[in-house]
Amino acid sequence: VDKGKFVNLENISCKIKQGCKEHPPWPGGICTKCQPNAVTLNRQTYRHVDYIMFENATVADQVLGYWRQTGQQRVGIMYGRYEIHKDVPLGIKATVVAIYEPPQ
Repeated sequence: VDKGKFVNLENISCKIKQGCKEHPPWPGGICTKCQPNAVTLNRQTYRHVDYIMFENATVADQVLGYWRQTGQQRVGIMYGRYEIHKDVPLGIKATVVAIYEPPQ
């Protein structure tokens, strides 16, 4: 069905090939021969929520502020509650109260 386009995550390698002479070493340069293959993830078949709302804007601003300053992504666990989303049939709204960022 996938015609070889998709690979199992267990068999994937995201390493950059070393020793290319066509450009400076990574991170100074990279070419299509050296870079790892693109990864395509399947869309989630079931959506958990239709809408996410932050109870306090500073909760999201702290996470986004770090990302804007450094350009680095981080992992965070969102805590909050689920509510019925009245504007969407059978909809669920998540209200985020806090984000915990473990040491990274």
